[in-house]
Amino acid sequence: MIGAHLLRILVVLTLPLTAPQSLSQALFPTEIIYNNSSGSRDFRRSSIDEFGDEIIFGGTFREVVIFRFEYFGEFVPQGDETCTVRFYLNDDDSDGRPGFERPGTMIYESETFTIFPGFNSVALTDLDLTVPNRITWTADFDGLSGLGGDRASLVFSDPPSIGKSFDDIWKKTRSGLWVAARFNANPVANLAAQFVSKVDLSLNIVEAEILDKESASLTVQGPPGRRILVERSHDLETWTPVFVGKLESRRLRLIDINADVPFPRFFRTSLVQDKEITLTGPRFREDGLVEFTTSGPHGLRFKLQSTTDLLTWKDVSEFTFATRDINIIDNDLAETGPKIYRVILAPRFEPANQNTGDSN
Repeated sequence: MIGAHLLRILVVLTLPLTAPQSLSQALFPTEIIYNNSSGSRDFRRSSIDEFGDEIIFGGTFREVVIFRFEYFGEFVPQGDETCTVRFYLNDDDSDGRPGFERPGTMIYESETFTIFPGFNSVALTDLDLTVPNRITWTADFDGLSGLGGDRASLVFSDPPSIGKSFDDIWKKTRSGLWVAARFNANPVANLAAQFVSKVDLSLNIVEAEILDKESASLTVQGPPGRRILVERSHDLETWTPVFVGKLESRRLRLIDINADVPFPRFFRTSLVQDKEITLTGPRFREDGLVEFTTSGPHGLRFKLQSTTDLLTWKDVSEFTFATRDINIIDNDLAETGPKIYRVILAPRFEPANQNTGDSN
């Protein structure tokens, strides 16, 4: 068995595929997907109309849990100065110009909260919102006349360090029409804000499809940068590795072509130690034997194989990767001529009653 995995998922191709539930955690890792909080500052543009910034998220994940922004209040508090934050999809294409969609569908509205004079930073931490790659966020100040001494402004900042923003803002007029505004780069029309997303560490096989009588397709979804193992079985007892490597992006599509494995085929995936499989050598010993050193993800079984023709491979040895490098000696002196060696992951036998598909 592979130890210390976060998750192991089991699917069978012949059944409708339902993605397993994600890992539930009271505390979860996060990723900043938009950050414009360290550039030049300006607060000279106040407005009593709702206005804000259209932004493009960076990073990988889109489950917003925290939103931060800055404002400057220039007023004597009367107790009725407030603000409401809203998020919009840029899906109003009434202008007829692709790429210039106005804010349209509202996907979030905060509770109204009290604002204060001077520089202030606000953090909205009760969010659980899935967002697309591009949205517009706005602030709607109330209880102010907009005149000098009784106004508030969002803080302008540029450039964003994560994500992107064009040199313009959106402003909602009294008639309800959204118009774009720029200030000839004085200041650059980008607003100080930060979006934080929850990082989903769950590992799922989210799609599976029989392509023909010999091949199948499956899509694995998991955390980018993590190393995963995908295994196949036809009897739920012998599991053969079909892929081990890092997820370069959120999803990975695999094609399993094997005419010798009948349907139904079962697949499962698990996170493994982030360590490459390596083979160093050969080292020729005085007794004529050949020695190699190998290493790989702890707990996985592997085989060292050799061949003289690249067609027939012979098992030299089989071990389980440990925390330290493993030295292996090829004791077979009968074969003559050059040999080529490789390391492959070995099938694992597990009685069916141990394969529950549960988290380990």
